Amino acid sequence: QVQLTLGRVGGSRVAWTGRALGLLAVYLAVTAALAVGFYGLLELFAAD
Repeated sequence: QVQLTLGRVGGSRVAWTGRALGLLAVYLAVTAALAVGFYGLLELFAAD
C-alpha cells in the first residue's frame, strides 16, 4: 500500500534516498560508539 502511494506521488526516489541516508546515519553512529568505547577502554587500562 505504501509503495503504491509513493509511486503515485513520485516520492519513491525520495523514500529510497531517505532510507539510504538513515542506514548511513546508523552505521556512522555505531562506528562512533565503538570508537568512543575503545578509547575509554584504552584510557582505563593506560592509567598510571
